[in-house]
Amino acid sequence: ILRENQLMLDICDLFRQMQRTVDGAFNCAYLDAEGNLSVYRDRHGFRPLHYIITDDGFVFFASETNALLRYGKNIKVVKPGELICVHKNLKQVKSTQLFTPQ
Repeated sequence: ILRENQLMLDICDLFRQMQRTVDGAFNCAYLDAEGNLSVYRDRHGFRPLHYIITDDGFVFFASETNALLRYGKNIKVVKPGELICVHKNLKQVKSTQLFTPQ
């Protein structure tokens, strides 16, 4: 558990640094060597980002909701400045608000 918490802190730091460095609107995904996925929407929120967790536990991300409708109707919005982390075994989806929307 300690290692997973440290990994989460490192990922949060990575995206915080990216937000401070990159000028512009973006969504970004990071897949580590162990299969953990982290997806971040910049704090300005100009580019949309949505996701859905299917009944069988898969997680899909897309900028357009139409791309996700085939997987169900429980589509969620990634808020500006929000980081979504999906654990490699799909048993945990964690949300962290890194920045307040601007």
